[in-house]
Amino acid sequence: MATNFTITREKAKCSEPKEYVFEREYKKEARRVAALEKELKEKLSQDKDLSKLKENVVFSREKEGLRIEIIDKADFSMFGLGNTKLTAKSQGLIEEIARSLSGMPNKIKVRGHTDALAFKGSDRNNWSLSAERADVTRQIITQKGVDE
Repeated sequence: MATNFTITREKAKCSEPKEYVFEREYKKEARRVAALEKELKEKLSQDKDLSKLKENVVFSREKEGLRIEIIDKADFSMFGLGNTKLTAKSQGLIEEIARSLSGMPNKIKVRGHTDALAFKGSDRNNWSLSAERADVTRQIITQKGVDE
């Protein structure tokens, strides 16, 4: 299970030639994203509880922007099995990420994932669980100051 935050680039609006605007804005955005990644890594390393989870947070730069993935591992799960309740550790992690994201002007996408275990004797499915988990995560980051 992973929760992805993708910080997407916004297009520049200007009367200068497109190639100059694009290059300048691209470099500005690259610096902003690099600073955000550095800030988050430092915060995770400095916090006693969150430093144990820094290996679960993966940063990657993509065409759309910076992707921040929170990966479940054997000793860490973001949510309880088959539900949308965040563990205390994962809630703290999401809140810390949200505080850093709150100053970014970029759009943010939140994606949820689940395991492959089927629900037995229920109308629920992993598709709806994934969407519900993404929404729980979205609610937390908006409560911490990230615009919808």
